[in-house]
Amino acid sequence: MNRKDKQAKIISSDPAKWLKGLAYEWANKRWGTNGVIALWLSFLVLAGAVTVWWNWDTLMTRPWVKGLLPIRNQDVLQEVDTSRFSILVANLEYDFGNDLKHNIIVSLREIRGLQVIALDTTIGTEDESGATERKKYLRAYGADVIISGSVIRNEGKSVPNLYWTVSPDIEAKQNRRYPLLPMDLRLPQLFWEDLSLVIQLLTIQQLEPLRLSKNQYIADRLLPLIRKVETILPRVTRTANGRASLSVFFFVLADAYNITGQQTGKLQALTQSIQYYRKSLRVLQRKDSRTSRIIRASILLNLGVAQGYLGEMSGDADELMKGSDALVKSSENFSMLGLPLQYAVAQHNLGNSLRILGSLQNEANFVRRAIKAHREALTILTLKDTPFYWGQAKSGLGVNLMTLGEMENKPHLLEEAVLEHREALAAFSFQQTPIMWNNVQTNLGTSLAAIGFRKKGTTELKEAASAFREALRALPSGYMPHQQAVINFNYGQTLAILSQRDSSSEFLCTAAECFLKVASYPLPQQMISSGLNSNELITAAKTALDDLATLAGTEERDACIRSLHASLIAILNKPIGDSLGTK
Repeated sequence: MNRKDKQAKIISSDPAKWLKGLAYEWANKRWGTNGVIALWLSFLVLAGAVTVWWNWDTLMTRPWVKGLLPIRNQDVLQEVDTSRFSILVANLEYDFGNDLKHNIIVSLREIRGLQVIALDTTIGTEDESGATERKKYLRAYGADVIISGSVIRNEGKSVPNLYWTVSPDIEAKQNRRYPLLPMDLRLPQLFWEDLSLVIQLLTIQQLEPLRLSKNQYIADRLLPLIRKVETILPRVTRTANGRASLSVFFFVLADAYNITGQQTGKLQALTQSIQYYRKSLRVLQRKDSRTSRIIRASILLNLGVAQGYLGEMSGDADELMKGSDALVKSSENFSMLGLPLQYAVAQHNLGNSLRILGSLQNEANFVRRAIKAHREALTILTLKDTPFYWGQAKSGLGVNLMTLGEMENKPHLLEEAVLEHREALAAFSFQQTPIMWNNVQTNLGTSLAAIGFRKKGTTELKEAASAFREALRALPSGYMPHQQAVINFNYGQTLAILSQRDSSSEFLCTAAECFLKVASYPLPQQMISSGLNSNELITAAKTALDDLATLAGTEERDACIRSLHASLIAILNKPIGDSLGTK
């Protein structure tokens, strides 16, 4: 059989085989064997690409495919607005036309304080890979919440089945199946209740670490979070369902305001904290359960502390009395519950409130009750087991002893106060507990100065000045303006007396600087109540300047006089305290 007959037979029996052989023969002649191999590989890649393109939607639902693609290629990352709570909304399985997803996005975007970001991806719900995928998106965007899930359909009716994931570590709501959707696809009340609960959880999650770091200067970090929560607060309270969770939410928010008020000297923040503590008490169900009683006692404790600070800064004896009453109730509850540490902490804070009340009203009996409260706390607290609270109580007792010693002119009580403060320093450090380090150093300096004013010589006065310098070193500019004023005033007085006994221009110069600093702050109420005002402080600074001029001329003295003159002119040309308001 000749070659043409063979080809005719192949064509008639297997045309595809003939065409394949013809193409191979043509390609082999044109490019050689390597060219044929490259041609076949190109054909396979093209066929694979067409297959992937044709089945793209189906392939993208496979977790192993998603894991191979970076998030940035699946969705264009939108920058998260940290001043609002941010919610990612993924595609929902079986949500044909994305009708429900669109409705969720539109409804959420109507709420002030929420940022809503749409994701063009579907996330599985029933397996572990879905949870991993949700957390991956939260990390990539830095968002607060992601909503994913599916729509269950049966006989023309739809039921949303949603997942709320709050953070990479918390799955807030798993498999929440909502009621049937109405014809207009309005979101059910349960959805809004879940949103409220999620915002509450986020607030607690974001504020709690800062709240527990209250012995650090954190007001600048708390304020943005407080503003963030306040923006969406009306929606949270309007749709909240669980009373217990809402009570804890108000409690944490009140603590944030309380810390902010203490550290910034803003009376409005303290007033807000008191309002939220009272709201927390109101929404908390009155149950006899142990947990409910512990929460109530804890709220009363912090309420009493806030009222004590507000009463001290504003000179309001009624507020101090209310705070003392709240602390008495808290102490009684903790005692009945058998919680000795909490009882001791309440006793310590009660001692502080009673002592301030005694100072404000010049009533020694309040101070004696304060001493009793602190001694009661110290029967429970120890340096080994509870160093922080023990140190607080020791220094609190020292302040009480000093106050009573000055009231009744008993120098031995001042000496005891110094010993209490020196022992209290063992519980704190400048690096780890700067606020308490500042407080104890201030109290130590005040007690030493009180002794030094009554004695001849300079030993106690120099020790007091050293303690005041250490206290100021632990107090950043802009924080606790009332404390800044108290320390600088006492420091200035101490140095002024030292300069009289030591004839030192250095002491006089620093004393004048301290008085001018105090004049630039809003004066604490206890200073105003004692008859002190900014004009007197400026007069004291001028007196120090005049005294400096009488000393032998030195380069340091002349430089100090020039500096003080400039500071004095600056203070006289601006309203007193306009850089550190009390509201």
